[in-house]
Amino acid sequence: MVVMSASSPPPEAGSGGTGAMYLSLWFLANLSITIYGKAAFALFSFPYPIAMTVVHMLFTSIGIHALAFFGAFKPAETSKETWETVLPFSLVFSMNIWLSNASLNAIAVELHQVVRTTIPLFTMAISGLFFGVVYPLSVVPPIMTVMAGVLMTLSGTPTFDTFGLIIAVFSCAVSSLKGIITQRSQVGSLGLSTFQLLYLMAPLAGAELFVLSVLTGEFRQILENDNVNMETVGHLTTLGVIAFGLNVLSFKTAGVVQPLTMNVAGALKEVTTSVLGILIFGGVFGFWNVAGILTAAVGAFMYGLAMKQMKAPQSDSGGARRLSQSGGDKRGPHGFSRVSQGSDSDMEVFAHDQLDDLEKEDDV
Repeated sequence: MVVMSASSPPPEAGSGGTGAMYLSLWFLANLSITIYGKAAFALFSFPYPIAMTVVHMLFTSIGIHALAFFGAFKPAETSKETWETVLPFSLVFSMNIWLSNASLNAIAVELHQVVRTTIPLFTMAISGLFFGVVYPLSVVPPIMTVMAGVLMTLSGTPTFDTFGLIIAVFSCAVSSLKGIITQRSQVGSLGLSTFQLLYLMAPLAGAELFVLSVLTGEFRQILENDNVNMETVGHLTTLGVIAFGLNVLSFKTAGVVQPLTMNVAGALKEVTTSVLGILIFGGVFGFWNVAGILTAAVGAFMYGLAMKQMKAPQSDSGGARRLSQSGGDKRGPHGFSRVSQGSDSDMEVFAHDQLDDLEKEDDV
């Protein structure tokens, strides 16, 4: 799992074939990172979520530096003020990804997917309690639908680790908090593209999580585990490559696919991942958990529609004014949109907070 913050470029006109290709690749990468990650935890004797996240960060760092080396984007010039903003944020960023992987390790795939749909609820609660944000009544039915789906899935899951469920719920709260901090802190005003921010954040997150792995004893357990061998390294390498690929695909797909299409694909991805999780990892197709999965997916889709409808009038009435005030379209030298405060995107573009979370959190 992985995630990042960025304002996505508007979908390009006349890119139907390209959009379908990117959407298909994004869909497959999303399925792969979740199912393969769960397999590494449950089947390949690697129940180490912190180390798993370090691997994701390592390969993302290597990949993003390679893109910079070959001219895909220009790394941002940094200052003391930049690092004073990025360093604290990287701690929340690291915790968000680690907890997401930890919850995937602790509970069934289908329950993990359904619980992740509650991120909008946490966003609404935190924004309302601490920042005085008022949401329209139109978002209440989708949120209630999501909660009904979660409750049905819980009632249909024969056994689950209560502590694992707590981790999953806390992970959603942290993921929501990360999105809010991104929007409201100076991180959103740094003027960095997604790749520029990843260039700075991925190495930091990897180093922080490696230290955490050592401090918690996880790293020592890996060294002492005889089941960790070259085959395990091969699986982790594959996961790392997929994680980096998903970061790139998430950004590119958002640039060529309409938001409504992404919303539908996100709901379909959630259902497909849950079904595959049950088939591969020995879950049960009971009435309540199947109904819960479908209900939560419908609720997430409804929420995406409600948010788009809420944003549309604001964009129509204020778009020209904001553009003139900002001095034009804030794009980087290679056409990448820059992260800006108040962006429509929740800016999660790392393999675990997946692009369907862009509208749910905000995710990632």
